[in-house]
Amino acid sequence: MTVVAEGSIDNMQVASLRAVPLSKYNNIPRGLVHYVMRIKEPVILQVNNCQEAHAQFSKEIINPRVRSVMCCPVVRSNMCKGVLYLENEVNEDAFSVRHAEIMSILTNQISMALENARISNVLESTRRMRSTTYQLEQTQKKLEEFIDILCHELRNPLAIICGNNDYMNDLIVQIQQLTSTTLDETKYNQVHEEAIDVLGTTMLASEQLKDMIDNVLTVSMLENKSVKLQHSAFDVLDVIRQAILQFKDKATEKNLTLEESTPSGELCVMGDAKRLKEILVNILTCCIKFNVSDKNKITVFCNEKDAIDVNSGNSNRSTIEFKIQVSGAGWDKDQMIATMIDSNESVPSSTSAKLGFKISRQLCELMGGSLQYENTSKDYMEIFFSVVFDLVPAPSTHNTDDDATSTVSTVSDDSNALSTNSNTGSTDGNRPRGSITNGKRALVVDDDPINQKILSRILRTRGGLYVDIASDGLEAVDMVSNNFYDIVMMDMEMPIMGGLEATAKIRLMESERKESRALPIIAVSGNADAKEKTRKAGMQGYVIKPYMANEIFSVVERLINV
Repeated sequence: MTVVAEGSIDNMQVASLRAVPLSKYNNIPRGLVHYVMRIKEPVILQVNNCQEAHAQFSKEIINPRVRSVMCCPVVRSNMCKGVLYLENEVNEDAFSVRHAEIMSILTNQISMALENARISNVLESTRRMRSTTYQLEQTQKKLEEFIDILCHELRNPLAIICGNNDYMNDLIVQIQQLTSTTLDETKYNQVHEEAIDVLGTTMLASEQLKDMIDNVLTVSMLENKSVKLQHSAFDVLDVIRQAILQFKDKATEKNLTLEESTPSGELCVMGDAKRLKEILVNILTCCIKFNVSDKNKITVFCNEKDAIDVNSGNSNRSTIEFKIQVSGAGWDKDQMIATMIDSNESVPSSTSAKLGFKISRQLCELMGGSLQYENTSKDYMEIFFSVVFDLVPAPSTHNTDDDATSTVSTVSDDSNALSTNSNTGSTDGNRPRGSITNGKRALVVDDDPINQKILSRILRTRGGLYVDIASDGLEAVDMVSNNFYDIVMMDMEMPIMGGLEATAKIRLMESERKESRALPIIAVSGNADAKEKTRKAGMQGYVIKPYMANEIFSVVERLINV
Protein backbone atom coordinates (compact mmCIF):
# COMPACT_ATOMS: atom_id res chain seq x y z
CA MET A 1 0.00 0.00 0.00
CA THR A 2 1.35 3.41 -1.01
CA VAL A 3 0.19 7.02 -0.68
CA VAL A 4 0.00 8.66 -4.12
CA ALA A 5 -1.61 12.08 -3.44
CA GLU A 6 -2.50 14.54 -0.69
CA GLY A 7 -4.26 17.90 -0.59
CA SER A 8 -5.86 20.62 1.54
CA ILE A 9 -9.03 22.68 1.12
CA ASP A 10 -7.11 25.74 2.34
CA ASN A 11 -5.11 26.10 -0.87
CA MET A 12 -7.42 24.04 -3.11
CA GLN A 13 -4.51 22.01 -4.43
CA VAL A 14 -3.72 18.32 -4.69
CA ALA A 15 -0.08 17.25 -4.73
CA SER A 16 0.98 14.03 -6.43
CA LEU A 17 3.37 11.92 -4.40
CA ARG A 18 5.85 9.42 -5.80
CA ALA A 19 4.19 6.36 -4.26
CA VAL A 20 5.28 6.87 -0.65
CA PRO A 21 4.95 3.58 1.27
CA LEU A 22 2.15 3.74 3.85
CA SER A 23 4.58 2.44 6.47
CA LYS A 24 6.66 5.63 6.05
CA TYR A 25 3.73 8.07 5.87
CA ASN A 26 2.80 9.19 9.40
CA ASN A 27 0.06 11.74 8.66
CA ILE A 28 -2.80 9.21 8.66
CA PRO A 29 -3.73 6.31 10.96
CA ARG A 30 -2.42 3.21 9.22
CA GLY A 31 -4.54 0.86 11.31
CA LEU A 32 -7.74 2.60 10.15
CA VAL A 33 -6.68 2.36 6.51
CA HIS A 34 -6.00 -1.38 6.77
CA TYR A 35 -9.29 -1.88 8.63
CA VAL A 36 -11.33 -0.11 5.92
CA MET A 37 -9.58 -2.09 3.20
CA ARG A 38 -10.46 -5.30 4.99
CA ILE A 39 -14.17 -4.60 5.65
CA LYS A 40 -14.65 -2.63 2.39
CA GLU A 41 -17.00 -0.21 4.16
CA PRO A 42 -16.62 3.50 5.02
CA VAL A 43 -15.76 4.44 8.62
CA ILE A 44 -16.62 7.80 10.30
CA LEU A 45 -14.76 8.86 13.46
CA GLN A 46 -15.47 11.62 15.96
CA VAL A 47 -12.00 11.81 17.43
CA ASN A 48 -13.05 12.92 20.94
CA ASN A 49 -16.26 10.87 21.04
CA CYS A 50 -15.72 7.76 18.94
CA GLN A 51 -17.13 4.27 19.38
CA GLU A 52 -15.18 1.90 21.56
CA ALA A 53 -14.44 -0.38 18.56
CA HIS A 54 -12.77 2.53 16.80
CA ALA A 55 -11.02 4.09 19.79
CA GLN A 56 -7.69 2.54 18.85
CA PHE A 57 -7.74 4.36 15.50
CA SER A 58 -8.24 7.77 17.08
CA LYS A 59 -5.10 7.20 19.13
CA GLU A 60 -3.09 6.86 15.86
CA ILE A 61 -4.06 10.36 14.72
CA ILE A 62 -0.96 12.53 15.23
CA ASN A 63 -2.46 15.95 14.43
CA PRO A 64 -4.12 17.15 17.69
CA ARG A 65 -6.35 19.62 15.79
CA VAL A 66 -8.25 16.90 13.93
CA ARG A 67 -11.89 16.68 15.09
CA SER A 68 -13.46 14.20 12.67
CA VAL A 69 -12.33 11.62 10.10
CA MET A 70 -13.96 9.72 7.24
CA CYS A 71 -12.17 6.84 5.47
CA CYS A 72 -13.83 5.37 2.36
CA PRO A 73 -12.71 2.33 0.33
CA VAL A 74 -12.34 2.41 -3.45
CA VAL A 75 -13.95 -0.89 -4.49
CA ARG A 76 -14.06 -2.44 -7.95
CA SER A 77 -15.29 -5.98 -8.69
CA ASN A 78 -15.47 -6.65 -4.96
CA MET A 79 -11.78 -5.84 -4.60
CA CYS A 80 -10.45 -2.85 -2.67
CA LYS A 81 -8.26 -0.87 -5.03
CA GLY A 82 -7.47 1.96 -2.62
CA VAL A 83 -8.70 4.26 0.15
CA LEU A 84 -9.87 7.90 0.26
CA TYR A 85 -9.01 9.44 3.65
CA LEU A 86 -10.62 12.77 4.77
CA GLU A 87 -10.17 14.71 8.02
CA ASN A 88 -11.64 17.94 9.46
CA GLU A 89 -10.07 20.22 12.07
CA VAL A 90 -13.19 22.37 12.82
CA ASN A 91 -16.28 20.26 13.51
CA GLU A 92 -16.74 16.85 15.10
CA ASP A 93 -19.92 16.35 13.06
CA ALA A 94 -18.32 17.30 9.74
CA PHE A 95 -18.99 13.85 8.23
CA SER A 96 -22.28 11.95 8.21
CA VAL A 97 -23.76 8.77 6.77
CA ARG A 98 -25.11 10.84 3.89
CA HIS A 99 -21.58 12.06 3.18
CA ALA A 100 -20.39 8.45 3.24
CA GLU A 101 -23.03 7.46 0.68
CA ILE A 102 -21.99 10.31 -1.61
CA MET A 103 -18.33 9.37 -1.20
CA SER A 104 -19.16 5.76 -2.07
CA ILE A 105 -20.58 6.95 -5.38
CA LEU A 106 -17.51 9.11 -5.97
CA THR A 107 -15.09 6.32 -5.08
CA ASN A 108 -16.95 4.01 -7.45
CA GLN A 109 -16.33 6.54 -10.22
CA ILE A 110 -12.73 6.79 -9.08
CA SER A 111 -12.32 3.03 -9.31
CA MET A 112 -13.77 3.04 -12.83
CA ALA A 113 -11.42 5.86 -13.82
CA LEU A 114 -8.46 3.99 -12.35
CA GLU A 115 -9.44 0.83 -14.21
CA ASN A 116 -9.87 2.74 -17.47
CA ALA A 117 -6.50 4.43 -16.93
CA ARG A 118 -4.91 1.05 -16.32
CA ILE A 119 -6.47 -0.39 -19.48
CA SER A 120 -5.43 2.71 -21.43
CA ASN A 121 -1.85 2.36 -20.15
CA VAL A 122 -1.83 -1.31 -21.10
CA LEU A 123 -3.14 -0.52 -24.59
CA GLU A 124 -0.63 2.30 -25.04
CA SER A 125 2.21 0.09 -23.83
CA THR A 126 1.06 -2.64 -26.22
CA ARG A 127 0.91 -0.14 -29.09
CA ARG A 128 4.41 1.14 -28.33
CA MET A 129 5.70 -2.40 -27.99
CA ARG A 130 4.20 -3.39 -31.34
CA SER A 131 5.61 -0.25 -32.96
CA THR A 132 9.05 -0.92 -31.47
CA THR A 133 8.85 -4.57 -32.50
CA TYR A 134 7.94 -3.57 -36.06
CA GLN A 135 10.81 -1.07 -36.21
CA LEU A 136 13.23 -3.67 -34.86
CA GLU A 137 11.98 -6.21 -37.39
CA GLN A 138 12.44 -3.71 -40.23
CA THR A 139 15.91 -2.79 -38.98
CA GLN A 140 16.77 -6.47 -38.65
CA LYS A 141 15.50 -7.10 -42.16
CA LYS A 142 17.57 -4.24 -43.57
CA LEU A 143 20.62 -5.43 -41.65
CA GLU A 144 20.18 -8.91 -43.10
CA GLU A 145 19.82 -7.43 -46.60
CA PHE A 146 22.84 -5.23 -45.98
CA ILE A 147 24.95 -8.19 -44.85
CA ASP A 148 23.77 -10.34 -47.78
CA ILE A 149 24.63 -7.66 -50.35
CA LEU A 150 27.88 -6.82 -48.57
CA CYS A 151 28.95 -10.47 -48.62
CA HIS A 152 28.01 -10.66 -52.30
CA GLU A 153 30.00 -7.55 -53.19
CA LEU A 154 32.95 -8.67 -51.08
CA ARG A 155 33.00 -11.95 -52.98
CA ASN A 156 33.54 -10.17 -56.31
CA PRO A 157 37.02 -8.79 -55.56
CA LEU A 158 37.85 -11.90 -53.53
CA ALA A 159 36.99 -14.05 -56.54
CA ILE A 160 39.33 -11.93 -58.68
CA ILE A 161 42.13 -12.26 -56.14
CA CYS A 162 41.69 -16.03 -55.76
CA GLY A 163 41.40 -16.57 -59.51
CA ASN A 164 44.46 -14.44 -60.20
CA ASN A 165 46.45 -16.34 -57.59
CA ASP A 166 45.68 -19.60 -59.38
CA TYR A 167 46.55 -18.05 -62.74
CA MET A 168 49.75 -16.56 -61.33
CA ASN A 169 50.82 -20.03 -60.15
CA ASP A 170 50.30 -21.30 -63.71
CA LEU A 171 52.35 -18.39 -65.10
CA ILE A 172 55.16 -19.13 -62.64
CA VAL A 173 55.23 -22.74 -63.84
CA GLN A 174 55.39 -21.52 -67.46
CA ILE A 175 58.24 -19.12 -66.61
CA GLN A 176 60.14 -21.94 -64.91
CA GLN A 177 59.67 -24.15 -67.96
CA LEU A 178 60.78 -21.37 -70.32
CA THR A 179 63.91 -20.59 -68.32
CA SER A 180 64.86 -24.24 -67.89
CA THR A 181 65.18 -24.72 -71.66
CA THR A 182 66.26 -22.59 -74.60
CA LEU A 183 64.58 -19.24 -73.97
CA ASP A 184 61.74 -18.38 -76.33
CA GLU A 185 61.88 -14.60 -75.96
CA THR A 186 58.51 -13.99 -77.63
CA LYS A 187 56.76 -16.49 -75.39
CA TYR A 188 58.60 -15.18 -72.35
CA ASN A 189 57.54 -11.59 -73.05
CA GLN A 190 53.95 -12.73 -73.52
CA VAL A 191 53.93 -14.55 -70.17
CA HIS A 192 55.66 -11.58 -68.53
CA GLU A 193 52.98 -9.16 -69.80
CA GLU A 194 50.21 -11.49 -68.63
CA ALA A 195 51.80 -11.66 -65.19
CA ILE A 196 51.94 -7.86 -64.97
CA ASP A 197 48.28 -7.67 -66.02
CA VAL A 198 47.29 -10.25 -63.38
CA LEU A 199 49.12 -8.30 -60.70
CA GLY A 200 47.40 -5.09 -61.81
CA THR A 201 43.90 -6.58 -61.63
CA THR A 202 44.73 -8.16 -58.29
CA MET A 203 45.81 -4.77 -56.97
CA LEU A 204 42.58 -3.14 -58.22
CA ALA A 205 40.49 -5.89 -56.60
CA SER A 206 42.40 -5.47 -53.34
CA GLU A 207 41.81 -1.71 -53.38
CA GLN A 208 38.11 -2.26 -54.12
CA LEU A 209 37.87 -4.70 -51.22
CA LYS A 210 39.65 -2.28 -48.91
CA ASP A 211 37.36 0.60 -49.95
CA MET A 212 34.28 -1.49 -49.10
CA ILE A 213 35.64 -2.35 -45.67
CA ASP A 214 36.66 1.28 -45.07
CA ASN A 215 33.14 2.44 -45.97
CA VAL A 216 31.57 0.03 -43.48
CA LEU A 217 33.99 1.20 -40.78
CA THR A 218 33.29 4.86 -41.59
CA VAL A 219 29.52 4.32 -41.28
CA SER A 220 30.05 2.60 -37.93
CA MET A 221 32.20 5.48 -36.68
CA LEU A 222 29.66 8.06 -37.90
CA GLU A 223 26.81 6.22 -36.17
CA ASN A 224 28.84 6.05 -32.95
CA LYS A 225 29.85 9.72 -33.33
CA SER A 226 33.50 8.71 -33.03
CA VAL A 227 34.77 10.40 -36.22
CA LYS A 228 37.35 13.05 -35.34
CA LEU A 229 37.99 15.66 -38.01
CA GLN A 230 41.56 16.76 -38.72
CA HIS A 231 42.39 20.47 -38.65
CA SER A 232 45.21 21.44 -40.98
CA ALA A 233 45.71 23.86 -43.86
CA PHE A 234 45.05 22.62 -47.39
CA ASP A 235 44.03 23.81 -50.84
CA VAL A 236 40.42 22.88 -51.69
CA LEU A 237 41.11 23.14 -55.43
CA ASP A 238 43.98 20.68 -55.12
CA VAL A 239 41.66 18.18 -53.41
CA ILE A 240 39.18 18.53 -56.29
CA ARG A 241 41.91 17.90 -58.86
CA GLN A 242 43.16 14.86 -56.95
CA ALA A 243 39.63 13.41 -56.76
CA ILE A 244 39.09 13.92 -60.50
CA LEU A 245 42.51 12.47 -61.30
CA GLN A 246 41.57 9.31 -59.39
CA PHE A 247 38.82 8.61 -61.96
CA LYS A 248 40.79 9.61 -65.06
CA ASP A 249 41.32 6.06 -66.35
CA LYS A 250 37.75 4.96 -65.62
CA ALA A 251 36.33 8.06 -67.34
CA THR A 252 38.52 7.46 -70.39
CA GLU A 253 37.42 3.83 -70.49
CA LYS A 254 33.74 4.92 -70.57
CA ASN A 255 34.38 7.79 -73.02
CA LEU A 256 33.18 10.13 -70.29
CA THR A 257 34.28 13.75 -69.89
CA LEU A 258 35.26 14.57 -66.31
CA GLU A 259 36.28 18.17 -65.66
CA GLU A 260 36.34 20.98 -63.12
CA SER A 261 35.10 24.56 -63.20
CA THR A 262 36.75 26.27 -60.25
CA PRO A 263 38.25 29.67 -59.37
CA SER A 264 41.81 30.36 -60.46
CA GLY A 265 44.66 30.43 -57.97
CA GLU A 266 44.36 28.77 -54.57
CA LEU A 267 41.53 28.27 -52.08
CA CYS A 268 43.31 27.50 -48.80
CA VAL A 269 41.32 26.69 -45.66
CA MET A 270 41.77 24.87 -42.33
CA GLY A 271 39.97 21.54 -42.06
CA ASP A 272 39.98 17.86 -42.98
CA ALA A 273 41.18 17.37 -46.56
CA LYS A 274 40.87 13.59 -46.41
CA ARG A 275 37.17 13.71 -45.49
CA LEU A 276 36.47 16.30 -48.19
CA LYS A 277 38.08 14.07 -50.79
CA GLU A 278 36.07 11.13 -49.44
CA ILE A 279 32.83 13.06 -50.08
CA LEU A 280 33.89 13.95 -53.63
CA VAL A 281 35.08 10.43 -54.43
CA ASN A 282 31.85 8.83 -53.18
CA ILE A 283 29.68 11.17 -55.26
CA LEU A 284 31.81 10.82 -58.40
CA THR A 285 31.80 7.02 -57.96
CA CYS A 286 27.99 7.02 -57.99
CA CYS A 287 27.80 9.38 -60.97
CA ILE A 288 30.11 7.18 -63.03
CA LYS A 289 28.35 4.02 -61.83
CA PHE A 290 25.00 5.17 -63.27
CA ASN A 291 26.44 6.29 -66.62
CA VAL A 292 25.05 3.87 -69.21
CA SER A 293 26.40 5.38 -72.45
CA ASP A 294 29.38 7.36 -73.70
CA LYS A 295 29.91 11.03 -74.60
CA ASN A 296 28.42 12.29 -71.33
CA LYS A 297 29.98 14.82 -68.99
CA ILE A 298 30.50 15.32 -65.25
CA THR A 299 31.57 18.78 -64.11
CA VAL A 300 32.67 19.75 -60.60
CA PHE A 301 31.96 23.39 -59.66
CA CYS A 302 33.22 25.13 -56.53
CA ASN A 303 32.86 28.58 -54.97
CA GLU A 304 33.58 30.20 -51.62
CA LYS A 305 31.03 31.95 -49.42
CA ASP A 306 31.87 33.74 -46.17
CA ALA A 307 30.18 32.57 -42.99
CA ILE A 308 29.87 34.93 -40.01
CA ASP A 309 30.98 33.53 -36.66
CA VAL A 310 27.96 33.96 -34.35
CA ASN A 311 30.16 34.28 -31.27
CA SER A 312 32.58 36.98 -32.39
CA GLY A 313 30.71 38.46 -35.33
CA ASN A 314 33.85 38.10 -37.46
CA SER A 315 33.92 36.42 -40.84
CA ASN A 316 36.67 33.97 -39.91
CA ARG A 317 34.99 30.90 -41.38
CA SER A 318 34.32 29.97 -44.96
CA THR A 319 31.49 27.97 -46.48
CA ILE A 320 32.66 26.11 -49.58
CA GLU A 321 29.81 25.21 -51.93
CA PHE A 322 30.19 22.40 -54.46
CA LYS A 323 28.06 21.39 -57.41
CA ILE A 324 28.51 18.18 -59.39
CA GLN A 325 26.64 18.52 -62.67
CA VAL A 326 25.78 15.38 -64.61
CA SER A 327 24.83 16.10 -68.23
CA GLY A 328 23.99 14.00 -71.25
CA ALA A 329 21.34 11.49 -72.29
CA GLY A 330 22.97 8.30 -71.09
CA TRP A 331 22.25 8.39 -67.37
CA ASP A 332 20.10 6.09 -65.27
CA LYS A 333 18.78 9.09 -63.34
CA ASP A 334 15.79 7.31 -61.79
CA GLN A 335 18.04 4.69 -60.24
CA MET A 336 20.48 7.35 -59.08
CA ILE A 337 17.70 9.38 -57.40
CA ALA A 338 16.32 6.23 -55.76
CA THR A 339 19.82 5.51 -54.47
CA MET A 340 20.13 8.98 -52.92
CA ILE A 341 16.69 8.72 -51.27
CA ASP A 342 17.38 5.25 -49.89
CA SER A 343 20.74 6.41 -48.49
CA ASN A 344 18.77 8.44 -45.90
CA GLU A 345 17.74 5.21 -44.19
CA SER A 346 19.58 4.12 -41.07
CA VAL A 347 20.63 0.90 -42.80
CA PRO A 348 20.98 1.40 -46.59
CA SER A 349 19.97 -1.64 -48.64
CA SER A 350 23.10 -1.55 -50.81
CA THR A 351 26.76 -1.31 -49.98
CA SER A 352 28.53 0.72 -52.64
CA ALA A 353 26.43 3.56 -54.07
CA LYS A 354 23.92 3.97 -51.25
CA LEU A 355 26.55 3.52 -48.59
CA GLY A 356 28.70 6.12 -50.34
CA PHE A 357 25.87 8.67 -50.42
CA LYS A 358 25.05 7.97 -46.77
CA ILE A 359 28.67 8.56 -45.76
CA SER A 360 28.89 11.74 -47.85
CA ARG A 361 25.68 13.18 -46.39
CA GLN A 362 26.74 12.48 -42.79
CA LEU A 363 30.24 13.85 -43.37
CA CYS A 364 28.78 17.05 -44.85
CA GLU A 365 26.56 17.47 -41.78
CA LEU A 366 29.50 16.72 -39.48
CA MET A 367 31.48 19.47 -41.25
CA GLY A 368 28.66 22.01 -40.84
CA GLY A 369 27.09 21.65 -44.28
CA SER A 370 24.51 19.60 -46.16
CA LEU A 371 24.00 17.47 -49.27
CA GLN A 372 21.04 17.56 -51.67
CA TYR A 373 20.21 17.06 -55.33
CA GLU A 374 18.10 18.73 -58.02
CA ASN A 375 16.66 16.96 -61.04
CA THR A 376 16.79 20.00 -63.32
CA SER A 377 15.80 18.47 -66.67
CA LYS A 378 15.74 15.29 -68.69
CA ASP A 379 19.44 15.49 -69.54
CA TYR A 380 20.72 17.29 -66.44
CA MET A 381 21.07 16.47 -62.78
CA GLU A 382 22.92 18.46 -60.13
CA ILE A 383 24.19 17.35 -56.74
CA PHE A 384 24.93 20.14 -54.27
CA PHE A 385 26.89 19.92 -51.06
CA SER A 386 28.53 22.42 -48.75
CA VAL A 387 31.07 22.25 -45.93
CA VAL A 388 32.32 24.89 -43.49
CA PHE A 389 36.04 25.43 -42.88
CA ASP A 390 38.11 27.84 -40.81
CA LEU A 391 40.11 30.40 -42.71
CA VAL A 392 43.89 30.01 -42.76
CA PRO A 393 45.29 32.46 -40.16
CA ALA A 394 47.22 35.38 -41.63
CA PRO A 395 50.98 35.23 -40.81
CA SER A 396 52.19 37.53 -38.01
CA THR A 397 53.69 40.79 -39.29
CA HIS A 398 56.87 40.42 -37.22
CA ASN A 399 57.82 37.06 -38.74
CA THR A 400 60.77 37.05 -41.13
CA ASP A 401 61.04 35.03 -44.29
CA ASP A 402 63.42 32.64 -42.55
CA ASP A 403 60.98 31.55 -39.86
CA ALA A 404 57.76 31.77 -41.84
CA THR A 405 57.19 28.07 -42.38
CA SER A 406 53.47 27.86 -43.01
CA THR A 407 52.40 24.35 -43.96
CA VAL A 408 49.79 23.28 -46.47
CA SER A 409 48.53 19.69 -46.59
CA THR A 410 47.56 17.98 -49.80
CA VAL A 411 45.85 14.69 -50.44
CA SER A 412 48.04 11.95 -51.85
CA ASP A 413 46.44 10.36 -54.90
CA ASP A 414 47.59 6.83 -54.20
CA SER A 415 46.88 6.44 -50.50
CA ASN A 416 44.28 9.00 -49.40
CA ALA A 417 46.71 9.99 -46.70
CA LEU A 418 47.74 13.55 -45.90
CA SER A 419 51.23 14.61 -46.86
CA THR A 420 52.91 17.88 -45.93
CA ASN A 421 54.76 20.34 -48.14
CA SER A 422 56.74 23.11 -46.52
CA ASN A 423 58.29 26.28 -47.93
CA THR A 424 61.51 25.84 -46.03
CA GLY A 425 63.37 24.85 -49.19
CA SER A 426 64.06 21.28 -48.04
CA THR A 427 64.89 18.76 -50.73
CA ASP A 428 63.36 15.84 -48.81
CA GLY A 429 60.59 15.61 -51.37
CA ASN A 430 63.16 14.65 -54.03
CA ARG A 431 64.85 12.00 -51.91
CA PRO A 432 64.46 8.47 -53.36
CA ARG A 433 61.94 6.32 -51.53
CA GLY A 434 63.54 4.36 -48.71
CA SER A 435 66.70 6.46 -48.49
CA ILE A 436 65.90 7.73 -44.98
CA THR A 437 65.10 4.19 -43.78
CA ASN A 438 67.87 2.32 -45.57
CA GLY A 439 69.92 0.26 -43.13
CA LYS A 440 67.58 0.89 -40.17
CA ARG A 441 66.44 -1.94 -37.90
CA ALA A 442 62.78 -2.87 -37.49
CA LEU A 443 60.96 -5.38 -35.30
CA VAL A 444 57.74 -6.93 -36.62
CA VAL A 445 55.54 -8.32 -33.83
CA ASP A 446 52.69 -10.54 -35.05
CA ASP A 447 51.47 -14.05 -34.27
CA ASP A 448 50.36 -14.70 -37.87
CA PRO A 449 53.22 -16.01 -40.08
CA ILE A 450 51.62 -14.57 -43.24
CA ASN A 451 51.34 -11.09 -41.70
CA GLN A 452 54.95 -11.41 -40.54
CA LYS A 453 56.03 -12.21 -44.09
CA ILE A 454 54.02 -9.36 -45.69
CA LEU A 455 55.18 -6.68 -43.25
CA SER A 456 58.79 -7.87 -43.41
CA ARG A 457 58.73 -7.83 -47.22
CA ILE A 458 57.31 -4.27 -47.31
CA LEU A 459 59.93 -2.97 -44.89
CA ARG A 460 62.82 -4.73 -46.65
CA THR A 461 61.89 -4.03 -50.27
CA ARG A 462 60.42 -0.52 -49.88
CA GLY A 463 62.72 0.81 -47.19
CA GLY A 464 65.84 -1.31 -47.11
CA LEU A 465 65.34 -2.09 -43.41
CA TYR A 466 66.77 -5.04 -41.52
CA VAL A 467 63.82 -6.91 -39.99
CA ASP A 468 63.54 -9.17 -36.94
CA ILE A 469 60.39 -11.13 -36.05
CA ALA A 470 58.60 -11.65 -32.72
CA SER A 471 55.51 -13.85 -32.41
CA ASP A 472 53.98 -12.29 -29.30
CA GLY A 473 54.28 -9.29 -27.01
CA LEU A 474 56.40 -11.04 -24.39
CA GLU A 475 58.99 -12.04 -26.98
CA ALA A 476 58.93 -8.48 -28.34
CA VAL A 477 59.66 -6.97 -24.91
CA ASP A 478 62.61 -9.33 -24.48
CA MET A 479 64.01 -8.52 -27.94
CA VAL A 480 63.66 -4.75 -27.41
CA SER A 481 65.38 -5.12 -24.05
CA ASN A 482 68.42 -6.80 -25.59
CA ASN A 483 68.63 -5.16 -29.03
CA PHE A 484 68.45 -1.73 -30.64
CA TYR A 485 65.58 -1.04 -33.03
CA ASP A 486 64.63 2.08 -34.95
CA ILE A 487 60.95 1.14 -35.19
CA VAL A 488 58.46 -1.55 -34.10
CA MET A 489 55.35 -2.76 -35.96
CA MET A 490 53.09 -4.09 -33.18
CA ASP A 491 50.01 -6.25 -33.70
CA MET A 492 47.24 -5.68 -31.13
CA GLU A 493 45.74 -9.12 -30.54
CA MET A 494 48.30 -11.83 -29.77
CA PRO A 495 48.55 -14.84 -27.44
CA ILE A 496 50.62 -14.72 -24.24
CA MET A 497 50.85 -10.90 -24.33
CA GLY A 498 48.99 -8.41 -26.53
CA GLY A 499 50.30 -5.26 -28.16
CA LEU A 500 48.97 -2.77 -25.59
CA GLU A 501 50.55 -4.60 -22.64
CA ALA A 502 53.83 -5.07 -24.51
CA THR A 503 53.98 -1.36 -25.36
CA ALA A 504 53.29 -0.41 -21.74
CA LYS A 505 56.17 -2.64 -20.58
CA ILE A 506 58.52 -1.17 -23.20
CA ARG A 507 57.65 2.38 -22.09
CA LEU A 508 58.20 1.42 -18.44
CA MET A 509 61.57 -0.11 -19.34
CA GLU A 510 62.58 3.08 -21.18
CA SER A 511 61.59 5.15 -18.16
CA GLU A 512 63.62 2.98 -15.78
CA ARG A 513 66.65 3.19 -18.08
CA LYS A 514 66.12 6.97 -18.45
CA GLU A 515 66.44 6.71 -22.21
CA SER A 516 66.22 10.00 -24.08
CA ARG A 517 64.52 8.49 -27.12
CA ALA A 518 61.12 6.78 -27.13
CA LEU A 519 61.17 3.83 -29.51
CA PRO A 520 58.60 4.49 -32.31
CA ILE A 521 55.89 1.84 -32.07
CA ILE A 522 53.22 1.55 -34.78
CA ALA A 523 50.02 -0.32 -33.92
CA VAL A 524 48.75 -2.66 -36.65
CA SER A 525 45.14 -3.63 -36.00
CA GLY A 526 41.92 -4.71 -37.65
CA ASN A 527 39.94 -2.75 -35.05
CA ALA A 528 39.28 0.79 -36.29
CA ASP A 529 37.99 1.89 -32.88
CA ALA A 530 41.17 1.11 -30.92
CA LYS A 531 43.17 4.18 -31.96
CA GLU A 532 42.62 6.06 -28.70
CA LYS A 533 43.68 3.01 -26.66
CA THR A 534 46.92 2.72 -28.61
CA ARG A 535 47.68 6.40 -28.12
CA LYS A 536 47.18 6.13 -24.35
CA ALA A 537 49.43 3.05 -24.29
CA GLY A 538 52.26 5.07 -25.87
CA MET A 539 52.05 4.04 -29.53
CA GLN A 540 52.87 6.85 -31.97
CA GLY A 541 51.35 5.39 -35.15
CA TYR A 542 48.26 3.45 -36.13
CA VAL A 543 47.57 1.39 -39.27
CA ILE A 544 44.25 -0.38 -39.88
CA LYS A 545 44.07 -3.78 -41.58
CA PRO A 546 43.73 -4.32 -44.48
CA TYR A 547 46.51 -1.93 -45.44
CA MET A 548 48.42 -1.04 -48.56
CA ALA A 549 52.21 -0.93 -48.72
CA ASN A 550 52.18 2.85 -49.23
CA GLU A 551 50.22 3.33 -45.99
CA ILE A 552 52.70 1.27 -43.99
CA PHE A 553 55.73 2.94 -45.48
CA SER A 554 54.43 6.52 -45.14
CA VAL A 555 53.92 6.01 -41.39
CA VAL A 556 57.33 4.35 -41.02
CA GLU A 557 59.08 7.20 -42.86
CA ARG A 558 57.31 9.79 -40.71
CA LEU A 559 58.27 8.20 -37.38
CA ILE A 560 61.60 6.50 -37.90
CA ASN A 561 63.74 9.64 -37.54
CA VAL A 562 61.62 11.38 -34.89
